[in-house]
Amino acid sequence: MFYRKNYSEAVKIFKNIVDVSLNNELTHKIIYCYYKNGDLKSALEICEALCSKYGLIEFVSEIQSEIYEETGSPDKALKIYKDYIAKFPNDINIKIKKARVNYILKNFSSVRKFLEEIEIINNLSLEQNVFISSLCIQTGMYEKALYLLYESRRKYYNQSNAHLQFIGLFLVKGKYLNDIFKKLKNNRVEENVAVLIETVQENIETRWYIIENRQKIEKIFGEINLEDSFAKKMIGKKVGDIFDIKKNDILIKKYKIVKIENKYIHAYNESISEFENMFPEAKGLFRINIGTPKTKEAFDSGIQKILEINETYKNQVEEIEKLYKNKGISIGCFAKLIGRDIYDVWSVLTNKKNLGITCCFGISKEQENALNILNDNIYLVIDIISLFTIVILDLKETIVANYANRLIVSQSTVALIENIISEKEDLFSEGYIILSRENDKYVKHEVTKKEIKKQINFLKRILTWVSKKFKIMPYTEGLEINFNKKRKLDKFLGKSFIDTILIAKKTNYILFSDDLFLRLIAKNDFNVDGVWTQILLLNLFKSGKIKKEIYFDKTINLIKYNYNYITFNAEILTESLKRANFEPDLSPYTDVLERLKISNENSIINLTIDYLEILNTETNISNIRKNSLILHYLNKISDKGINKKIIKKLKFIIKKKYKLLPINKNILTSYIEDWEKTKLVI
Repeated sequence: MFYRKNYSEAVKIFKNIVDVSLNNELTHKIIYCYYKNGDLKSALEICEALCSKYGLIEFVSEIQSEIYEETGSPDKALKIYKDYIAKFPNDINIKIKKARVNYILKNFSSVRKFLEEIEIINNLSLEQNVFISSLCIQTGMYEKALYLLYESRRKYYNQSNAHLQFIGLFLVKGKYLNDIFKKLKNNRVEENVAVLIETVQENIETRWYIIENRQKIEKIFGEINLEDSFAKKMIGKKVGDIFDIKKNDILIKKYKIVKIENKYIHAYNESISEFENMFPEAKGLFRINIGTPKTKEAFDSGIQKILEINETYKNQVEEIEKLYKNKGISIGCFAKLIGRDIYDVWSVLTNKKNLGITCCFGISKEQENALNILNDNIYLVIDIISLFTIVILDLKETIVANYANRLIVSQSTVALIENIISEKEDLFSEGYIILSRENDKYVKHEVTKKEIKKQINFLKRILTWVSKKFKIMPYTEGLEINFNKKRKLDKFLGKSFIDTILIAKKTNYILFSDDLFLRLIAKNDFNVDGVWTQILLLNLFKSGKIKKEIYFDKTINLIKYNYNYITFNAEILTESLKRANFEPDLSPYTDVLERLKISNENSIINLTIDYLEILNTETNISNIRKNSLILHYLNKISDKGINKKIIKKLKFIIKKKYKLLPINKNILTSYIEDWEKTKLVI
């Protein structure tokens, strides 16, 4: 079973025959079975017991440290790696893992020391070489990264990923590489340049040479040693220079220097131009030749291909939007399915009226249950969506004032924000353009450099706030669930969201997320209770910790920012009207009024009665204006008079409610009767 990789069946057999207190091959096998099955708790218990008894064990300690890393204890993993290297100082694989953990722990000086010492390692895999290069990139050692990825490309030339990683360095970090290339003028033939030469004769032949100073030259790549007699003829020459090669006493061949470029740039140009020919089935890179506007046919053909790709992507996104609107996926899953970062998706949802952020079902029982969860001892474990919400509502001080020392965020959430910032700075700092076709015309949608900078500053403010006011925690519940399940959930929903849920499993901890679907997963799969922003505000308002004006203001803004199923009353509706300067067609009044469409009939009627009463007592507007506003409102709730039932029911309840208050009854019914005259309601 073990050798067939049926680890779940193998472990059942091993459990009955293996004494796990002994350090032998069978014990190592059962550890590996537990690890592959996702039962990290059982695997770790055996590892810790063995190492406690026997000291450092090569295979066991490696598995133990891997589990520590995966379950959010990198400090424990680092200690094992240090001890391991002290015993096995030449194990480069463990040194790489140690550097990885040091980076996670932000021990950047240790990472840089490791990177400064390391060269291309011939016995390492492409993946390991790529990882070392990525550490160089993350720590700003771009020249080293360039060297390592070039050498990896050279060594693993027949593997598509070697080329993709090299190309990616130029595409992502090109502005930093430019500074390196400026120092290397390469205006003459010298070491580490690529030179294009041609024969000076009627039958012109051209060829590239790479001038190298290394022992083993690969002629298949066009490399030529610096000490080669042919290379010596070229050294020091510049573009346009001609040199002679004497073939024999009679024949002298002349060559001309046509082009000189840095060998790294040459390799990039070669990889990007030949990639599809070399690896026709590889994913990750494809080219579209659009020519220039002057070559109209090629230009139109290239643009058409881009538009077709955009249209396909657009159709896929629309299907995913439908799934989201039907409460089928979380915001994190939405982002993963469409391949966008979580900030961009949140930003679209808060601006796209037909989508929005579904933060609750909007029913009273749900609200009541959520309010009962909150108490003075509760800790809030906040996901990235609610961090965005808090900042955009300007609630940072309010949250800290009322939950000081009880604010938690996962390490992976912080890492996610850092990654989004890094991506925006590296790939999109100059802005970008999305090309589409509308009504047979090319239309470009531009995201400007200024907008990208604003997004980055927004995210950096969150990081600064979190680092000062929050406890940043790893999840520590990874050993309590099957880790294979967690890996799948990480992939489907996003690691930061799952880690946040797992941290919230602790006693007196609750999940704070404005994503209803995520809270449903937390409750149904992990028995984790959760709250959302409006509930937190409502609790603070009811307990007298924030003023009514603040609660009203933030509730209106939640609606304005497209958070769905936000509850509001007649006072909040009136406040939104005041903020719109009593103009019924302006935001935020229109935003709040629009939410009545998804309210039930009884809620609308009760709110309407209260709203009419408030408007009736409003002294800042004339009676004519007041009547106009009420007519507009009744039009809205009755769908311009089509819904006659709601108006009849409204009149009936007013008469019943104000049976003993005839003046109030007459005033309110008069408003409705005036409106009825304009609609001929039967």
